[in-house]
Amino acid sequence: MQVSTSAYYAWRKRPGQLISADILHLHRRMKALFKQSRDSLGNREMMKKLREEGFQIGRYKVLCWSVGIVHKSIGNILGFLRVANAP
Repeated sequence: MQVSTSAYYAWRKRPGQLISADILHLHRRMKALFKQSRDSLGNREMMKKLREEGFQIGRYKVLCWSVGIVHKSIGNILGFLRVANAP
């Protein structure tokens, strides 16, 4: 990783963030649903499935990026763009 020394030490000084049990459960469920869909579940379908399970969540709160998920087709497109733009 290319991180400056000062940025690293500033990060180390920051206190850790506590995540509520509800948010942690939501993130784990989102990851599981995404995995079950073979990395192809979009935010609209994710929202529908989470609502079916009783979560009260909106489409814009279901940002897949917040849990480190990249939609399969987007990943393919990004990979294609990296190869196409290579020197």
